[in-house]
Amino acid sequence: MMCVIKPQRFITTNFDDLIEKSTVQNCLTYKSVACKDDIAGINGEKFILKAHGDFLHENIILMEEDYLNYSEIFKLTETLLKSIFSTNTVVFIGYGLNDYNIKLILNWAKTLLEGNFNKPIFIYTDNEELSDLDIQYQESRGLSIIDFMDFVEGSQKERTAIDYETRYTAVLNKILLTEEENINGRDKNELFEILYNRLKPLNSFNVLKTTDIRQVLHQFVFIGEDGFVKKNPNSPNFIELFCELDKSVSSFIEVEKINTIKDVLRKARIYGYEEKDIVFKVFDWEHCEFADMTCILFDYKSMYHFAEKDYSDLNDKHKKVFYLTKLMRYEEAFLLSKQLTQEAYEQKNYLIYYFAQINRLNIYHIFNRIFV
Repeated sequence: MMCVIKPQRFITTNFDDLIEKSTVQNCLTYKSVACKDDIAGINGEKFILKAHGDFLHENIILMEEDYLNYSEIFKLTETLLKSIFSTNTVVFIGYGLNDYNIKLILNWAKTLLEGNFNKPIFIYTDNEELSDLDIQYQESRGLSIIDFMDFVEGSQKERTAIDYETRYTAVLNKILLTEEENINGRDKNELFEILYNRLKPLNSFNVLKTTDIRQVLHQFVFIGEDGFVKKNPNSPNFIELFCELDKSVSSFIEVEKINTIKDVLRKARIYGYEEKDIVFKVFDWEHCEFADMTCILFDYKSMYHFAEKDYSDLNDKHKKVFYLTKLMRYEEAFLLSKQLTQEAYEQKNYLIYYFAQINRLNIYHIFNRIFV
C-alpha cells in the first residue's frame, strides 16, 4: 500500500525494526523510541514507540513475569502510552481481538480515564465472521470495530481469499474518504476553497491528463472522457462552481485562485460541464498548445533521444521516467523513479515525490505482469 495514511505515531509491540525500515524506504522520518532515554528526546517529532522494547536495547518484554512487572520496567513508556490513548484516536492494525497486549493497553487507558477515553478503532481482518454479539462484546471492552468484510464484495468464501494488503487497503481508503464525503451543508465559498486546494498542486506541471483531474475530484464530480464535468449525486452543488469560473470577481486573491484553477483545467483539456443532458462549454481551449507535444503525440524517436541523456532537474527526470516507460524500458524507468523519489523528498519537492511514488508502483506492477 503506497502510504495512504501517515500517522503521527506508531505503537508496536514487535521487537524488530521492520517499521523503521519501511519508513526509510518511503522517505518518511520517524524517531524510534524503545527506552526511557529515547522518550526524553522526542520533542514533538513523529515517532515509533516500541512498547515492549527491542533487540537493539536488549530490553524486550517476553515472559509472563515481564508482563506482570511492566509498570516497574517501563514506567515512562506506560505513561506515554496512557497519554497517547487519552488524547488521540488509536487504530489497531495486525492484532487479534483477544490479543493479550490489547487487553493490557486498553485496561491502562480505561483505568486512567475511568472509561471516558477516546474509543480506539480496531480494524478486523480475520477470516472468522463476526456476529452482532461479538461486536457488542468487544465494544463493551472499549473497542470500536471496523470489519473489512463490510467494504469488499463477494461471498464470505471469496472475501476470506482476499490477501491482507487488500483487506487493510479497503478499510483505510474508507476512513480517508469519510471526511471528503462530508461536504453537505457547506456554502459556495467553502466548496470553492476545496476545489482550489485540490487543483492548485497540479499547476506546477506543464501537462496534465484528464485522469489527473478525475483522481483529485472523484468524490465531488465525474470527469468524462470528452472533457466535460458531470454532476456527482453525492455533491449536487459542487458543479455550480464550474459555471461561475468565468464571472467577474471582487478581489485580486480570488482572481489569482480562479486563474490557477483555469490553468489546471486548460492543461487537462477540461472544457465545461454537463447538467441534465445539456452541455455548457464554459472554456474554449481550442487554440491552447500543450507545453510538451511529445507526451501527446507519442513521438518515440524524440522520446528515445531524450531518454539517452542524464539530467539534474527533477522535472526532466520525471519526464525521462515517463518516456522510458513508453519505450518499455521498465527496469531503467523503475530505477530512475526510485532515485527521483529520494531526490524529490530531500529537496522537499513533495509533488514530484508523490507522482514519482505512484509511477514507481505502476511500473513495478507492469513489470510483474509482463516478466513474472
